[in-house]
Amino acid sequence: MTQFCLSFQNFRSHQRKAHTSEAAINNSLADVTRMTWKMMGLSGITAQDFKTTYLSLLGYERLLAWFDKMDVNIKTVLNYTKNFMQFMKYVNIDMDLLLVSNDHAEFNRLSCLQIHIANSRSGLDSGVFELHKRQMNSKPMPPTPAEVKRVLAVAKDDFDRAMDELRKKKDDSGLILTKTRVSFINRYITAYLCLGQGIRVGAAENMHGSEFQAAYNVERTLSDDGIPHIVVHVANHKTNVTQDCRIALDSYWTEIFYLYFRYVRTIIFRLKNATHPYFFTQHDGRHYKKVSDGIEKLQKQYGVPKITSSTARCAWETWVERRPEAERKLVADHLCHSAEVAKSHYKHGFAKTTVDALRAFRAIEADLGVGGKGNRVSVTVDAAVAHSVPRSVATTSVDVTPVAEQEVPPSTATPPKAVLPKSPKTPKDIKVERIMDQLKEKVAGDIADVTIPTPTQLIDMEKAAGRKMSPDDAATIQRSLRTMRDNALAENMAIRLLKNEKKRQNVPYKDLLAPTLTAADLSRNKCGVKIKESQLLSKFRSLQKTYQSSSLNPDSDDMRALINKQSWPYVCLRSSANKGRGVFANSSIPKGQVVCDYHGQTISSEEGEQRMRSTDPQATNYMLFLKEGKICIDASNQCSCHSRAQFMGTYGRHMNHSAKMWNVKPKAVDLDGTTVVLLTAIRDIKAGEELLFDYGVRRGEDGEDIGWLKK
Repeated sequence: MTQFCLSFQNFRSHQRKAHTSEAAINNSLADVTRMTWKMMGLSGITAQDFKTTYLSLLGYERLLAWFDKMDVNIKTVLNYTKNFMQFMKYVNIDMDLLLVSNDHAEFNRLSCLQIHIANSRSGLDSGVFELHKRQMNSKPMPPTPAEVKRVLAVAKDDFDRAMDELRKKKDDSGLILTKTRVSFINRYITAYLCLGQGIRVGAAENMHGSEFQAAYNVERTLSDDGIPHIVVHVANHKTNVTQDCRIALDSYWTEIFYLYFRYVRTIIFRLKNATHPYFFTQHDGRHYKKVSDGIEKLQKQYGVPKITSSTARCAWETWVERRPEAERKLVADHLCHSAEVAKSHYKHGFAKTTVDALRAFRAIEADLGVGGKGNRVSVTVDAAVAHSVPRSVATTSVDVTPVAEQEVPPSTATPPKAVLPKSPKTPKDIKVERIMDQLKEKVAGDIADVTIPTPTQLIDMEKAAGRKMSPDDAATIQRSLRTMRDNALAENMAIRLLKNEKKRQNVPYKDLLAPTLTAADLSRNKCGVKIKESQLLSKFRSLQKTYQSSSLNPDSDDMRALINKQSWPYVCLRSSANKGRGVFANSSIPKGQVVCDYHGQTISSEEGEQRMRSTDPQATNYMLFLKEGKICIDASNQCSCHSRAQFMGTYGRHMNHSAKMWNVKPKAVDLDGTTVVLLTAIRDIKAGEELLFDYGVRRGEDGEDIGWLKK
């Protein structure tokens, strides 16, 4: 492991020198780690220590076969292979390993493996190309310009009325700048930029007030038909390295932007003491940066089909095919969609070019008309793919989800899976957990009592430990820490509120009425933190729903008796086709009814992971992990409250898996200070029907993403 970690550290440093983004580096390292663990596991290697000898041709072939079996998207396999090839090349030149001099035979072996993987990648490239052509042929036509801009047409009257009121009120506009009105104006203007001009969401979000001022105060640029325009240059956006972003505004939109800048932005800044540089601002003075969400809400408000900015850009690029070559080039330059444009540098684009591109957009609309239709250029598809590749499914490199359920062997109630070390979490997750653990040590381990440090304090903490942290990372981690703490507070407050209301109203849990909360109720916790009323009531209702049957009452003697005696009245064990034994309904089961518990030893997640690494793979099929609280229910080892025969006959461990047809779900509750997992019906279940729940085993290519339960 030391050798592997050292190579990873050097690999990360090497990629940084190559000017690769931090996000790309993290994705690359995650892909390489998953492939390494999987290659080891498929070869029967369960040891933690890594050696380069574990990287073998047989292991790689087994991994490709596993990808094929799991129906992993070919694009995902290609991305994995590309990243793994980069790592393999670096291992051979790693100055700490020095394989070329210390172990020349191993150096040559890895070089041969690289050649084989390169050949496989060539086949994957061909497969991806073929897949792309098929998708292009089957892909539906994008919406027409009229459909893209429909929300602008439907909401225009309301928008014009809002702007007319600004013209009348002027410096007194603060009286009419309600939260709803400001949100509507922000959504409409950014929808015009993203849908009407194909501007990227990031460019609209990052446009500065000073950039508009600079454009407004210079001489207007005339279009070929003599209409004056201003051209706003947005410096900070996604493609600013290779492509500039310029927004052309005609006389109407120039006035609209000026009214916004003068009587919305300026007045809000004065009232809220805002200081950020961005053009668009919220009612509370903060930067308006939820452009995509705002456009979707505007479309929903006016009953218009959802059109995203990406779809809009695709539509403009598609329909410009009808226009002359010069206009197609203008639109391609403006959208930066063509390969030629992406490779060029337009840091000093001309304002007139941007105005001409806007005219081309208008020409596309006029060409198609209101209900205009067109045809996408057809792409010829070859008959076969040169390389055998996995079938395509909608998935990502992080979340691999095949179309069909895994088959379950008759010998076990659980699908078999390789037992491997858990894939590393992202650097941010690791930092958050490490810092939270440090904070918990100061308050005896209770997250709800943790005092969240400021970003500056976080930076100082890391500096004292010899680590670096940027201000942006500190702010992000602080938000994550605060969210963890607030969730724990809300959970504790909701439990206390539920028990108090149960005593006060003296009715069963299912008949409880949600209480009317005061301001004091929302901050009644050790930290004095104010919890959102909606969050607290949501957790209250969730707990109430969990305890809606008498058997779910954590204080119920009946519950204890059912668990101790394992005498669940609704279920029985009998043979299940192709799955060995299974759990079946004795009689009709109503929705929400507890059918049985998932019985086993309650241990920490760390101990559970250790047991997984040291236990026979078949046995670990009976281990479930609780995401909240970091607890594992180990149903593979006998509990202390039942004999061996009684324990082996508990119902939960015999319940089979289904990713699509599951009819019960697990829920963790607290019983006398011990966490137990109860399986409840999610719908009405008929007598004789088999009970199934989703283990989650179809996800996570490292073979170890067990069904996480939400507490």
